[in-house]
Amino acid sequence: MPRVKDDAATRNYKIDIGERLRALREHLGMTQAVFAAQIAVNQEIYHKWEYGKIFPNPVKMLALCLRYNVDFNYLYLGTFRGLPSDLEAALRVQLGAK
Repeated sequence: MPRVKDDAATRNYKIDIGERLRALREHLGMTQAVFAAQIAVNQEIYHKWEYGKIFPNPVKMLALCLRYNVDFNYLYLGTFRGLPSDLEAALRVQLGAK
């Protein structure tokens, strides 16, 4: 997989994802450790997602979206448009979800 250039726009994008994750977690009244465990992610990795240090794994984000009925595009991309059906199908197969 090609590396993403770590410029100011990329850093801001990662921070935006982290802010949306934190807002959801706080809305659900969970700690980082509990929230991370709900989607089978190490708390240290989740912390890095929330603080914009690394990009969240899209498969884990889909699992989170399915569990909490949150739109993938909103959480990962910051938009409210629906996820393209072919991408959704591919991620569902990878997760073993129906």
